[in-house]
Amino acid sequence: MEAATDAFWASATPEVAARVHYKLVPCDGSVVTGDGDIGCNGHKNTAGQAKVAEFLAPTISEVMGWEL
Repeated sequence: MEAATDAFWASATPEVAARVHYKLVPCDGSVVTGDGDIGCNGHKNTAGQAKVAEFLAPTISEVMGWEL
């Protein structure tokens, strides 16, 4: 996704490129730790999904112009 976003930014008009955003959610244990936040087959359970949402909330709020 990151490479596709970079390619789009390079080819899009500035007005359109400014509306496309990319945020990496690291899988290194810094967001979802594996301590009660992983369900079956290694997928995030509701606690893990909540941690990802909490991680993304500031970026989404900034992009959307919302205040937290």
